[in-house]
Amino acid sequence: MWVADLHVISALREKRALVAGLIEKLERKLEQHRADLTHIDGVLRLFQPEHDPGEIKPKRTYAKRTRYFARNELARLCMDVLRDASGLITTDDIAAQANIGRHAFGAQFAEVRVDVDTGEIRVPRLVGVFAVGRVVNAKTARSQLIGGMTWGLSMALFEESLMDAEFGDYLNHDLAGYHVAANADVQGIDVSWLDEHDDQLNPLGIKGIGEIGIVGTAAAIANAVYHATGHRQRHLPIRPDRVLCA
Repeated sequence: MWVADLHVISALREKRALVAGLIEKLERKLEQHRADLTHIDGVLRLFQPEHDPGEIKPKRTYAKRTRYFARNELARLCMDVLRDASGLITTDDIAAQANIGRHAFGAQFAEVRVDVDTGEIRVPRLVGVFAVGRVVNAKTARSQLIGGMTWGLSMALFEESLMDAEFGDYLNHDLAGYHVAANADVQGIDVSWLDEHDDQLNPLGIKGIGEIGIVGTAAAIANAVYHATGHRQRHLPIRPDRVLCA
């Protein structure tokens, strides 16, 4: 269930009011160019055709002209409105912020088991603790971090692109040859995060958690393999043959 506090609700209402003001200004701008607006195939274009749209003309020329004006003139009008919309252009606000770190942080730990005869590696447990600012939706945040650590495990043990040296193409360009972690490879994953409040970050104190679950997992697994075997693995994935050769 999604739960939002009063800060989130207040910020959403403020942004909604700003967007409503932006739409009103854009409408006034477009009203000034009413004579040049053309509605073709459900698309609003700032273009007055030299001929009746129903008249048969070379499609290529007509398409080029409509695309050109739609991408330039209409986009320029929108940008003019954006520049005038107070609160939506935040370049100056960002430049005035203190020079401090605003990234998400995490620490990951791995327990591995290495088969001394085959070199196979199993990961029975992964633990990750993160500092990702204010967490608005705990359920989706936890799912994102678990998914990231799963793909970090996949990167550490399975994923590898093989290049054909003669033709310059990938040999394993499908899931039959490009191996990824499956359900049986993922056992215990425990994620948690700190109740972090960062007033210098943004009004809501929110940070991104898109990749933070991935980046430390492969390194944690590689360190755990070193502790188990006494040999450093400096190439990914850590395949059984590489373990045996070490």
